[in-house]
Amino acid sequence: MIFNAYVLQEQGNLLELVDPRLGSNYSEEEARRMLNLALLCTNPSPSLRPSMSSAVKMMEGQIPVQAPVVKASSYSSHE
Repeated sequence: MIFNAYVLQEQGNLLELVDPRLGSNYSEEEARRMLNLALLCTNPSPSLRPSMSSAVKMMEGQIPVQAPVVKASSYSSHE
């Protein structure tokens, strides 16, 4: 799933991960923020993951979510 998320992020199609049952009843900006944060928090390099306090601030929109710094090729497609 993480591998697929990075592929979609690299293609600019990250919102394809949003549950289709939501239809259009969600904020694209908020979904993008949460999905990018999820990618940050699952970075294969622990030193590149945000601290818990930073992650909470990113969730609340107090600070911007940094762009994930890993490529899909960093993950095995078997994860």
